[in-house]
Amino acid sequence: PVQPDLEQWLSLMAGAQRGLAATVQGQSPSIGGQAGEQQALEDLLRKVAEAPSSERPGLKAAFEALAAGDSLLAEETFEREVESSERIIAAASQLVAAEQIKKAEAARNVASLAVVRGDLNKAVRYFEKALDVVPDDFSAALQLGDSWIRLGSLDKASEIFGGVINQSREQQEQTFEALGYNGMGNVLEARGESQRALEAYQQGLSITEALVHSDPANTQWQRYLAMSQCNIADVLFAQGDSPGALIAYHAARDIAEGLTSHDSTKLQWQRELAISHERIGAVLDAQGEGPRSLEAYRASLAIREALSQQDPTNTEWQYDLFVSKVSIGEVFLNNGYSLKALNAYQAALEVAEGLARHDSTNRRWQRGLGGSLQRIGDVFLVQGDRLQSLKAYQDALEIAKDLAMHDSTNMQWQRDLSVIQKKIGNMLLEQGHTTEALVAYQAGL
Repeated sequence: PVQPDLEQWLSLMAGAQRGLAATVQGQSPSIGGQAGEQQALEDLLRKVAEAPSSERPGLKAAFEALAAGDSLLAEETFEREVESSERIIAAASQLVAAEQIKKAEAARNVASLAVVRGDLNKAVRYFEKALDVVPDDFSAALQLGDSWIRLGSLDKASEIFGGVINQSREQQEQTFEALGYNGMGNVLEARGESQRALEAYQQGLSITEALVHSDPANTQWQRYLAMSQCNIADVLFAQGDSPGALIAYHAARDIAEGLTSHDSTKLQWQRELAISHERIGAVLDAQGEGPRSLEAYRASLAIREALSQQDPTNTEWQYDLFVSKVSIGEVFLNNGYSLKALNAYQAALEVAEGLARHDSTNRRWQRGLGGSLQRIGDVFLVQGDRLQSLKAYQDALEIAKDLAMHDSTNMQWQRDLSVIQKKIGNMLLEQGHTTEALVAYQAGL
């Protein structure tokens, strides 16, 4: 489009060069010489080639002003270009920011669904993608920390929960601070640091109680209060304080029952009610109250069976079902009903094997599978079938070894290995295999 009047524009260019040269005469030379002014003239001529006809009169005037030694019109031409570019960049930045938020939300959704399906490695990858974009997405961070615990990476989980506690406190997000303390308590409990775990849970409870006091109708805070009570009760029970544990578990159950009676369609609330029933059953069993314990466990099992039937693909609900079957088997075994115990344990084993086939890297499920095998070995031992008992123990041992090697800081896994080695050693010693028994005992130290 410039070709018909090319000579005119080249003439204007030459005039502008002379005008600029005359203007800079007598001035101190710049470091770059006249390269900057020459580049500006060339870019101005380029704009002529790109500009619509409506803008050319203004560009012509800028060249004529330059020939007269006045660069203001040329400056204004480039200023408009700067402003236009800034508007485009701002719009592009807004678009990128919006797409980043969409990416983070989509990544978090992928991860959350992967957790339900039991693919924790994928969940971790996508939670991390979400947090790369939105570092203070505390909900995603809490789920990431929980996934790391289930994968057996306690150091990574500790780092995540510590970050949630500190950042949420700085931002005065008390709900997430309380949840961060609960997550940190879970890490400490897995490491065998029960007193520090109890302190973390109590800090979470204190924050949540204040929140509930400020708004008793907030059902989410009620749920978190029940969770804190359950966590504290877990530690008290492990420390041998059964009465204290039972009080806390009953408090959690009462909250859960109130929530489910308020809205029976909330499946997660149903799940939490089942957990409180199960924990109460565990304390009652430890206190020798078999019938009451069995009643609590069956109440939990009934809820979990209903949930698993609604969504058989939900691996968390399948794992809950596994836990209930194991717990019922424990009551039967403790009360002398070995055949009923074996049936319950084998039903639990079937669920555990299905979960392990689904994802062999899920250490939580692997531990459940190993625990089922060990319990079945216990029943065979009670029944006098030592061959079957030893086979079950040895299968459990392979899983325990793998877990203990994966994370030497996980005291639960280390204890599991020690216990199964001792059981195998006892059987070998009973059979007269002294050397092999000694090897097993030493491996369990």
